[in-house]
Amino acid sequence: MINQIRKKENLLRLVFMIVMVIMLVPFFGMKKETQAAQAFEITAPANNGLIGAGCFDIKWSPAVGSSVKNYKLYIDGQLIATTSDTSYEYYTTNVKMYTAYVTAEYNNGTSKSTETITFGVTKKGLCANEEMARYLEPVEMNMGWYYNWAAYPHTYESYKTMEYVPMIWGTGNEGSISYVAENGYKHLLAYNEPDAGGDIGGSNIDVNTAIGHWNNFLGHDYVLGTPAPSLSPSWDNGVWFRTFMNGINHDTVDFIALHCYYWQYTGKEAAETFLREVVDKTYEMYHKPIWITEFAVYGWPHNDVEHIESVKEFMKTAIDGLNARPYVERYAWFSFNSTNETNGIASLYNYETGDLTELGRLYVEYGNPEGYVQLPLKGQEYTLFSGTRNTLLDDAVTIKDEIYENFVRKSGVSVVSTSDEGSDTGADKAIDSDIGTRWASAQKVDPSGLTIDLGQIINLKQINIIWETASAREYDIEVSSDGQTFTRIAEERDGISYNYKNDTMILDKMVNARYIRINGTSRNTEYGYSIWDIAVYGKSIDTKPEIITSDKVKIEGYQISAVKGGSRVIGSVEPQINNARVLKWGFIYALDSSEGQNFNVDDRDIRIDSDNEYVRVFETSDQGNSNAVLGESSTAMYFVRTMLFASTTEKEFTTKYKVRAYAQLQNGEYVYSNVCTFSVYNISDYLYRNKKMSNLLSHEYLYNNILKVVNPSYKKVDFEWSNILAK
Repeated sequence: MINQIRKKENLLRLVFMIVMVIMLVPFFGMKKETQAAQAFEITAPANNGLIGAGCFDIKWSPAVGSSVKNYKLYIDGQLIATTSDTSYEYYTTNVKMYTAYVTAEYNNGTSKSTETITFGVTKKGLCANEEMARYLEPVEMNMGWYYNWAAYPHTYESYKTMEYVPMIWGTGNEGSISYVAENGYKHLLAYNEPDAGGDIGGSNIDVNTAIGHWNNFLGHDYVLGTPAPSLSPSWDNGVWFRTFMNGINHDTVDFIALHCYYWQYTGKEAAETFLREVVDKTYEMYHKPIWITEFAVYGWPHNDVEHIESVKEFMKTAIDGLNARPYVERYAWFSFNSTNETNGIASLYNYETGDLTELGRLYVEYGNPEGYVQLPLKGQEYTLFSGTRNTLLDDAVTIKDEIYENFVRKSGVSVVSTSDEGSDTGADKAIDSDIGTRWASAQKVDPSGLTIDLGQIINLKQINIIWETASAREYDIEVSSDGQTFTRIAEERDGISYNYKNDTMILDKMVNARYIRINGTSRNTEYGYSIWDIAVYGKSIDTKPEIITSDKVKIEGYQISAVKGGSRVIGSVEPQINNARVLKWGFIYALDSSEGQNFNVDDRDIRIDSDNEYVRVFETSDQGNSNAVLGESSTAMYFVRTMLFASTTEKEFTTKYKVRAYAQLQNGEYVYSNVCTFSVYNISDYLYRNKKMSNLLSHEYLYNNILKVVNPSYKKVDFEWSNILAK
């Protein structure tokens, strides 16, 4: 299916590209000082990392010193294996957080253990080829594995920490089987949709050919999956796969790979049908573990607000069901591009920017192991410093001429703690605007902490904590927008103890947050943790960025297309603005009012990065550019956008829109035109009364198809040809 989708994406880009840019909760990293690697430690999985469910290896470095008799692997405190090797293949499909450590037993009767690591097992994966994956940050995706319909991993550095699963896409790729085996990949996927033609992304392999070639996959030390059919073997038309399985030895198959796409069938009912009729029935047929390597709901564009909630319901129901089934090892949602006019509703992200969609954020945040905290990205930093302060923290701070408010001082803020030492040292004492009161946790309990609910999502810039002597030697600052999924944005690993110590953490980049969690993991004293005051500085999420306008990007006017049945906006942009070359241009539309309802779209919301649900961005493609001079400037580039009428009703023609043109400059800045307001009726009325249409048929089209629909008593105007000459 992937080839078919990419062909559709390329075709759509030739017509136009719709990008709905949604504000994301960013993920931030920090500076860290790391100790030298220990001589004896677990090397895989990564501590606090995610690993794909099913079979995976737990690895450790050799213990040094006396000769080793054996190693003992403990998971969740239970002895799992005794071995002389430095790795062990572990199997689980239970999505949860695990702990692990290894003890080396020496021949002289002594022993030594690694430090305990924590890791999460997830079934979620990512399917994305090189082009689709280019702008994603995989560490943000909360997935344990990925594949790309190829036998070789992505070349991008950011993917090297995630498990890669190679695929032999078709018979012509079987020469790569030896590469997969020699490089020690744990799993291998076989042919992609061999029951489908190449025009829709399938490898189009005769089933008898596939049976005859199956021996080429055998005899290697990887976990082998079946070909992934486009049609489920549990369906009546799933003949290819059933024939294939009848022609091979089932013992050569380690798991079954499935694809499933539902056309305009979504919601909880559709997900339950998918789980019952595709997943469960296929398992009942073969009793082999299941991988769903592509699945999605499609048939609507990305901005189809009528169906997005039901698609989200489908995803949540499917994830819950797949996670609960012990015979399901892994799954990967197929993400169409958000610009796909037919199937964009299934998009997780925009291929050209990597920006997650609303559905993408759900896929990232839902179904993770309980207790998993996302680690921040490398290269994104914060500044941490300490001082002494015995007065309340300020109501606002200024950083690089920007003012940030203390949102702890706002109304509607609440706080909860993991424990309180007593009734007079409750969690509320840390935010009660009284420097003489403090929160104190129960003594000698690690971890312990506070979670502040600001009551609103803000752009967070700085956090201050005034500690009592019973302070944290080590603690994390974690944030969340929903109170469920937390991201660690800062940490202290060497805090010292003194009364009224004021820790200041300033983020290099702001992050969206409603919940702030201070999680103490190691104490400085034999007591608990105690805090005098806390401040959370940031900006309201409603703060609008500055809009830069220029008369070198304009809305020139409007047209009505009688041939296509739509309205057209004409814009212009000069090749250079503010001494910078213009790279891209287009229009931004906003819904202003309809049938007496005002949608209150502020002009400042009409921008390229708007998160307003009534705003849409349309980048101009080559077909949208015009060689004609449609305005006064002879140096400008002119471009148009035609919006076809969705209906021929009064509502369609009287709905008012706002529109502005935009230009992206070589330096990354965006420059905008002024905002104009129009309706189809107003455009038609002007063109008709002023006899601006190019021929009589178009003139009559305005009267009969638009003007009389809105106003049945509209006065007819004769069309005059006197100003049109043939030369």
